Amino acid sequence: MYFLGSFLVLFFFLSSTLADDYGDSISTAAQISVNQAVQGRIDCGGDRDFFKVKLVQGRNYRLTLQALDPTSPSFDVFMTFYGPTGSKIDENDDISGSNKNSRIEYQAASTDTYYIEARGFNSGKCGKYVFAAIDYSPECSTACENCQPISSPSPCTICGSGVNCPSCSNSPTSTVIGGYCPCDVGRYYDSGSCPPCSNLDGDCLACRDSSTCTDCTDPLLIYGSSCETECPGEAYNNGAGYCIPCTSLHGSCLTCNSSLTCTSCDHGLVALGKDCINDCITGTYEDSGICTCKNRIALLN
Repeated sequence: MYFLGSFLVLFFFLSSTLADDYGDSISTAAQISVNQAVQGRIDCGGDRDFFKVKLVQGRNYRLTLQALDPTSPSFDVFMTFYGPTGSKIDENDDISGSNKNSRIEYQAASTDTYYIEARGFNSGKCGKYVFAAIDYSPECSTACENCQPISSPSPCTICGSGVNCPSCSNSPTSTVIGGYCPCDVGRYYDSGSCPPCSNLDGDCLACRDSSTCTDCTDPLLIYGSSCETECPGEAYNNGAGYCIPCTSLHGSCLTCNSSLTCTSCDHGLVALGKDCINDCITGTYEDSGICTCKNRIALLN
């Protein structure tokens, strides 16, 4: 807060909220299970997604990161694998000269939580991917009659030779990942089957689970499990296709019109910028639950 002559100038340093499908650090890593395929999106500009998975000492695991977005054929994925303390164990860019996907094989040194970072090799490229941490220990290498969707209750879902699944014709998917048949884009895993994301909303094109849509038919906006023509009052349009809950500004913010402006608060609080406070600060007054500048006061956002 600064006084300039007879003018009170208030500076608010407000950060914008960007939608991200998964956390971007070890501390915010998304929990997944062994033999579970997850779909995600790397946004342009250096986005990265972190996952954590519990591995069992002595078991053999294959970590596979595969680009999925057919609209971005040049999207080159890159994977880094971290140990329980956050120290780097391994990293991989390309499986081979012609295969731009990433794969790391590892025998767990201890029973603990490990971390995986998924990103693009080039920060200027972006696209969708699928990641899986697969248990391919010897006792699970016997042939099976049908290729089952990944994440089934039994960890032994390897097909054919025990290394490569020849096809996924016997499960509701068409993509082979690391010898397994995960649910394809446009479907989500649910108790051994892959129902379509359209179960969430008729315009939902891709989803993480039964309650989280990650892609909608243009120009609709993503809001939780639904696709909306415009954001409801309790959310704002972040300009990247998502409706972001107003509670991301402040836990008590009920309505907002941007990442910078809360327009009403809960619990008897008043709105000031993106915050909800007990009373309006000096130089402002309350008007319909919003702290407004008095005459001859400049509020700079």
